[in-house]
Amino acid sequence: MSKVKIQGNASGTGVITLTAPNTSTDRTVTLPDEDITLGGGVDGIVSTADGTAITIDSAENVGIGVVPETWLPAKTALQLGGNAALYAHTEQAAGKWLEIGQNTYQQADSDIAYISTDEASAYRQHNGTHTFKVAPSGSADAAISFTTGFEVLNDGKARAKNGLLFGTDTAAANTLDDYEEGDWTPVGKFGGSAGPTGSFTGTYVKIGKQVTAAFNLPVSSLGSNTGAFTLTGLPFAPTHGNRHSTGWGYLHRIAGSTHEEMFCYLASGLIGFQEKGVNGNNSSGFTNSSFTASTHIAGSVTYETNS
Repeated sequence: MSKVKIQGNASGTGVITLTAPNTSTDRTVTLPDEDITLGGGVDGIVSTADGTAITIDSAENVGIGVVPETWLPAKTALQLGGNAALYAHTEQAAGKWLEIGQNTYQQADSDIAYISTDEASAYRQHNGTHTFKVAPSGSADAAISFTTGFEVLNDGKARAKNGLLFGTDTAAANTLDDYEEGDWTPVGKFGGSAGPTGSFTGTYVKIGKQVTAAFNLPVSSLGSNTGAFTLTGLPFAPTHGNRHSTGWGYLHRIAGSTHEEMFCYLASGLIGFQEKGVNGNNSSGFTNSSFTASTHIAGSVTYETNS
């Protein structure tokens, strides 16, 4: 039978006391079958703090250098110092999120709130999407209304919801806040009334306020109306409506074997057309008499919009 030996140290004068717990139940201490030295090896947690360094509350939220706020029960949080926090859903399931916040915590009524009176920001991972949020200064414990500044979607695309500034620029007027591609339906008119028809198609690209609208007009029927030819249906309203607006364009008219260069422009929100004269001078406008049933027009205009 193995023996238990308690051996003192020949040079030490201190007394080692083993104290039994306050229990009426037998307890067994089983030692491993190897040499062990208590107090040896690398130190684990060593503290010289003169106060409470780590607080774990009854909901198992942890504060390092701070007492944790009262968090929503469904969240587990680690608060760091004054205003930083790392928190996530306690339940392990799909659709849950992780958030790193500065001056934010989730209250028991589920509001995301300020820890103290100051600005707030947060970074969240949720359903594979990364979201960066900011908020102006608010009062301690008041609910936060975040503005999403930037997102990285779960398909790898990035989205700046409120636009982009470049370099050190801070001017709101220089914010690039839109890029868009799409289709539009050109509608031809003669003299402001029904005009030629066909399988008319259009596409556009919008970068900020600038729109480039392309059109393809294979004419199959002219109708009975007369007058100047115009196009309606622009995808965005022009900022300026007169002939000297920022709209411009260039096209080819194809009637049988005839190829003719034309000018086009914006007039009162419509696309108007002008035949190109000798030496680049404009001659007459483009009217119903310029068409045949086989006329094919293609071109584009670029203009500014406030939309």
